[in-house]
Amino acid sequence: MKPGKHRRHMVIDLGNTRLKIGIFESDVLLHTEVYPATQNPIEIWEMWISRWQPDRIAMASTAVINPEVRQWMENYGVVEVGSHLNYPFVIEYKTPLTLGQDRLAAVSAANALYKRTNVLIIDCGTCITYDLLLREGRYVGGNIAPGIRMRLRSMHEFTARLPKVDLPDEVQWIGQSTTEALQNGGVSMAIMEARGLIFYLLEKYGSLRAVMTGGDAGVFHRHLPGKNEVVEHLVLIGLNEILKNNEI
Repeated sequence: MKPGKHRRHMVIDLGNTRLKIGIFESDVLLHTEVYPATQNPIEIWEMWISRWQPDRIAMASTAVINPEVRQWMENYGVVEVGSHLNYPFVIEYKTPLTLGQDRLAAVSAANALYKRTNVLIIDCGTCITYDLLLREGRYVGGNIAPGIRMRLRSMHEFTARLPKVDLPDEVQWIGQSTTEALQNGGVSMAIMEARGLIFYLLEKYGSLRAVMTGGDAGVFHRHLPGKNEVVEHLVLIGLNEILKNNEI
C-alpha cells in the first residue's frame, strides 16, 4: 500500500437474524447493506471483496461460526473481535472471554464518538444488551435481557392459552384487552426496564448519554429520558475502530 493512502476496511456484523456489512475508508462509511443471516455468507463476502478490494477485514459474530466460515476467515486474515485485541479503554468485565463480540465493537464505537462521557449503549436486537462505558475510559460491564420479539413469542410458546401477538403501532402503558396487555408486556415493559436503568445510572454517576442501535432502537428512542440518540451503524463503526487500533 502506498504511503498516505487511506486504508479501506471491510467490516462484518454477523447477527442471529441479520448480516450487516460496511466499507470504510478512514472514518468514512462508504457503503453498507443488510442481508438475512440465513443466506450463505461466504458468497456475499466474496462479492464484496471483489467489488471493494479491502485492505483489511474485521468481524463480530453472535452466530456460531461453522468450520467453512472459520477457514474462510483464516484465508483472508480476518480480525475477529475479542478481548485479546488492543483497546483504548480498560475492560473490567470479569469474564472477558465470554463477552459478546458485538458488545465490544459497540463499546469501541462509543469510546471514539463520545469522549469523556458516561455512555450507556443499548443494542435493541434479538436480545437487548446494555453496556456502560465511563468517561475515564472504563468499560465496567452491562446486562443482557430478552428482546421485544423474544418476549412476545415466549409468552405465547410457554403458555397454553396466550395468543401470539404482533408489535403494536403505538406504545401504550395500560392494556385494555389481552392483546394489548401482551403487547405492553413485550414492548412497554422493555422500555420501562431501560428507563429504570438510565435513572439508576444518572443517580449514581450524575450524567449519562444513552446511545441506541439495533433493529428496534427507534421504539426505545422516543420514550427514554435525557440525552439519547440512535446510531444506526454503531457496531460497524466500532469494528472500523478496532481495525484502526490493531494496525499491522
